[in-house]
Amino acid sequence: MSKPSLKKFAKNLYKKLSLGGLAHHHKDAILMLYRCTLMTWRAAQVALFFL
Repeated sequence: MSKPSLKKFAKNLYKKLSLGGLAHHHKDAILMLYRCTLMTWRAAQVALFFL
């Protein structure tokens, strides 16, 4: 997974959330999800580094 595909993943996730109507009501939740995605991404990079 490269960084561009992570951006694509985040965009797709955002689109799915907006389609669910969540984007209008839960912007904080989306920000939290985005932060979690970034944290997971960093953790994955660290894990790959040690493997």
